[in-house]
Amino acid sequence: RGAGNQLSVYGDDGDIWRMGEDVLRRRVGAFTQRSVKSEVEGAVCRRVAEYAFGASTLTQTVEINASSARVDVITRIDWHENGKLLRAEFPINVAGGRFLCGVQFGHVERPAHRNTARERCMALAGAHDWAALSQTGRGAALMLAGGHGYACNDNIMTIDLIRSPQGAQGEGVHELRYAIYPHGGELSDVIRQAGLFQQPPHLCQGLTFGPLCWLDTRRVVLDVVKQAEDSGDIVLRMYECLGASCKAHLRTGFDVASASVCDLLERVTAPLTVQGEDIALE
Repeated sequence: RGAGNQLSVYGDDGDIWRMGEDVLRRRVGAFTQRSVKSEVEGAVCRRVAEYAFGASTLTQTVEINASSARVDVITRIDWHENGKLLRAEFPINVAGGRFLCGVQFGHVERPAHRNTARERCMALAGAHDWAALSQTGRGAALMLAGGHGYACNDNIMTIDLIRSPQGAQGEGVHELRYAIYPHGGELSDVIRQAGLFQQPPHLCQGLTFGPLCWLDTRRVVLDVVKQAEDSGDIVLRMYECLGASCKAHLRTGFDVASASVCDLLERVTAPLTVQGEDIALE
């Protein structure tokens, strides 16, 4: 299906608000590799490569950790192009899959082909945290830290790294991270890995304590734990990630006197049943 992480450059005659309609058909070249070295540090294997295109240079560190199927790409670009778009392209061994894009508290499905005028207008997809091409039993997801530009055409998934249309101030050094995650068809695994990638855990010295709360199903994602704006109550923001009804039980690492459902303004809308440290959800 072709090599992954192809660093392709496209001509872009749009402006800062609008990308040219035919930009994805105007490939003008690609970054070529100048040097490469590999190193192993404990459970982490790294491949460091340097690339060049025109007046620009790029250094990439590809990391694979023995404890994860995710492949992280740390990129530093010294960009000096004008009227160009840089994309990372990944041919995926998935045929006829669904192209899903993460949004806040869920996901949406976008076209994976460009057969009609409507599908061509939706060729560029904005997504939060991740986008995945999946079929039954397998798939792959892309994750871009701090960016939202994804696309899919047949089996080729892409992410936009740098765009510098005519007159834009895009030159200089850019540092960014993205990743590819092969998965077994479980969307809940993709969402979990995207959370670990976008907000990696930080280790520090201090008191040792157990988790604040946890759920008995992977279908429900606990997204936020915060103090209420107008009281000392604790607010949890959760959502069901597969788009279907389910039941779940929430356990807490602290005493709970009462629990209730609230809206985004943190106004109570319905009570919940508390049994010891267990809160039933539906």
